[in-house]
Amino acid sequence: MTGFWYLDDMARLRKEREAIDELADRVDWLTDVKWNIESGLSIDAIIHAHGQDYPVRLTYPALFPHVPPAVRPQNKAAERWSGHQYPDGTLCLEWGPDTWHPDVLGAQLLESAYTLFDIENAGNPPTRRHVPSRHQLSPGQEARGHFTRYFLSPDLQRFFHDFRAGNTGTVVFHRHFQSDSSLAVVQEVQVADGEPWRDSWPPTTLIEERDSPLIRKAILVMVDVATDIVRKISTVEQLDEFLAAQGAETLSAAQARLNPPRYPLSAMVVDCAGTPHFLFRNTGEDTVLKVVAPVSPGCFADAPRNPEELESLKEKKVGIVGLGSLGSKVAMTLARMGVGSFVLVDQGLFLPENVVRHVLTLHNVAEYKVLAVAHLLRQLSPLIQVETSTLHLTGQESNTSIANVTRKLANCDVIIDATADPRVFNILAGAAAAKARPLIWGEVFGGGLGGLVARSRPAKDLSPHALRGIFNHYTKQHPFEDHTPPTNYDTIDDEGNVQTATDGDVSIVAGYLAQLSADALLAHEPSAFPHSVYLLGFRRGWVFEGPFHNVAIPTDHLEEKAPNATADQALTEETMGFLSSLLKDNDAGTAPS
Repeated sequence: MTGFWYLDDMARLRKEREAIDELADRVDWLTDVKWNIESGLSIDAIIHAHGQDYPVRLTYPALFPHVPPAVRPQNKAAERWSGHQYPDGTLCLEWGPDTWHPDVLGAQLLESAYTLFDIENAGNPPTRRHVPSRHQLSPGQEARGHFTRYFLSPDLQRFFHDFRAGNTGTVVFHRHFQSDSSLAVVQEVQVADGEPWRDSWPPTTLIEERDSPLIRKAILVMVDVATDIVRKISTVEQLDEFLAAQGAETLSAAQARLNPPRYPLSAMVVDCAGTPHFLFRNTGEDTVLKVVAPVSPGCFADAPRNPEELESLKEKKVGIVGLGSLGSKVAMTLARMGVGSFVLVDQGLFLPENVVRHVLTLHNVAEYKVLAVAHLLRQLSPLIQVETSTLHLTGQESNTSIANVTRKLANCDVIIDATADPRVFNILAGAAAAKARPLIWGEVFGGGLGGLVARSRPAKDLSPHALRGIFNHYTKQHPFEDHTPPTNYDTIDDEGNVQTATDGDVSIVAGYLAQLSADALLAHEPSAFPHSVYLLGFRRGWVFEGPFHNVAIPTDHLEEKAPNATADQALTEETMGFLSSLLKDNDAGTAPS
């Protein structure tokens, strides 16, 4: 293989040449055909349409015929000939990346170019006609070339559509800078003397206070003109002339009246179709208006993105202890599934070495994991509620503080232990028992061998301690052999090599933990998970025959004895008498002896 398609497939080159020659002989609109090989194989030619000459260049790509050729003006400056033309000058023809087939010939693209010129410039004298597009641009394609964009949410769209000609107002927004663009976040709209209207879609992390130095404003005006007219405006002078002709206050007059202290006013002009046009004025460019590209929801935005049965999760609260690699992924997954409220507990700071398996990034180094994860959760939805604690549940802390955090966890609908710490497990098992809450826990075995997920639901499964005892008994019956006990996701194999669990391994366990938790939150009967303890295999070893080999540890045959609640009659009378004395002393305002 030479790497040059026309040498590797000489028969195809002959076919291309014959087709071009045949076309030039057959039609009178294609002349001056010349082949070139300066920077890849190409054809220069002139297409005649309605008395106008179009010097075109058809360039064959290196991967032809698997990739379509491009037809553009010979002029490097990319002349604008058509409304169906990309910024680099390439014509948008009927044969593009989305319709291409290797059997299509370069001659057919030249015919397509002629058809475009012939239709768009038909008539004598020529009058431009619209050529229907063969496809709709995606939001990503529409936004290309626009550094600043704004999200046109359904509520904001309806607001502008219901706005009436003659009305004026003020749009309050700020710019949220992203990796290679900025998002103008419309926070509220003030119309005349009415109450401010606020958009519901931005999460709390994208909302600025009204007195924030980042807040900017735009005048809002409705005009009874068509979309195409508004789109031609690009300077403050043009906009002022346009608004004056409509009998509306000009941008310059509004600037002098409102006198914003930090940034010049921008403009939001709504046309007769209810289409908003965001004309942005940047600092230092007082005379220039830049179009802020709207990004609208997709065509399936109103369709449920989660199974309908998950709708009730927005009313549920989940407590998670341990926001490391495993817990952070569980939290994010449950939030995306629809859980509306969280209590998160973790005392650890995020360190650079944590990045290999965690949802956080180097941007979060030296930040408390629990606070950074809470910030991510709030970015997912404006409705998510998150309580956090940086207390060390088994460390040297105030007993009162630990009691308060434990109480909050016990009041959650589900409690999740993602620490793999037996001491934390004991505390959470007690909290779960006190309020009859399900406890879910899991861990990743060292070296990525596999993992464990388990759940204990009150009155449905054995107690957490009983299930942990069953797992311990199982490991005695099936010893790990030469596998080193898991430490920081690492283990030593038979040859002495360190093996480490990957982000993929942790993600699998996190996914199962989230599913177990959702099953418990929804109180499925019967449960989608018939067993209480599952071992997940990621590779061959221990009890696993290979990847994706899961083992359920049976517990249905076991019965847990309920504690003896029968108390001695005398002891009962003694206890009740003591409590009664406390109540009497409290009523009398004295302390008991």
